[in-house]
This record gives sequence, structure tokens and C-alpha cells, in this order.
Amino acid sequence: MKEFFLDMDPSRLFFWHIAIGSSVIFILQTLIIFIGTDAEHEIASDLNNNDGSFKLYSLRNLVSFLLGFGWSGVAFYNVIHNNIILGIVALIIGGLFIVGFHYLMKILFKLTHRKHF
Repeated sequence: MKEFFLDMDPSRLFFWHIAIGSSVIFILQTLIIFIGTDAEHEIASDLNNNDGSFKLYSLRNLVSFLLGFGWSGVAFYNVIHNNIILGIVALIIGGLFIVGFHYLMKILFKLTHRKHF
């Protein structure tokens, strides 16, 4: 495994580090939610935003962005050979992950609010 990372191009290594690090944090967040610790209160307070505004700067959004950014950079590294274009594509996909996460939370809030969930 060590040789896999030692022989790697620095830009590819950058995407791998972000992808693995954000995946570990995402898995930890998911486990904390399933265990049912105090993280539930944070989720509820994020979802009970009555003014309809979107909380852009949160740990969950950062992790969502980094998941999309890192794994899309890893996935498209052999397809897109220009690092600048690869970075732009990864930024766009990371942004789409944030939008998708917000939409999913909005749907889940509607389900819990209507007591259908």
C-alpha cells in the first residue's frame, strides 16, 4: 500500500488525501448519527431553520464538498489530463454534493415534520 502512494504524482496524491480524509470524517459522522449521541440536536437545529435560509458554512457541508471534490478528482484523474480543468470539474462536483445534501435534508425535514417518517 505504501508503494501505491510513494510512486504517485503530487496532484493525484492531493486528491487521494482529501478523498480518504473526508471519507473517514463522513463515516464517523454517520456512526455518531446512528448511535444517537448529541449530534441529533445539531441536525435538528440545522433543519428547524424557519426562515428558509440555507446554512452554507457547516461541518456537514464542508465534508460533503470535500467528498465530492476528492473522489471526483481521483475518478477523473486519468480522464482529464489538465490539472486546472480537473480542479474546476472537481469544484463543480463538490458544489453539486452540497446542493444534493441540502435537498436531501429538506426532503427529510418535510417527512419528519409531517410525521410520515
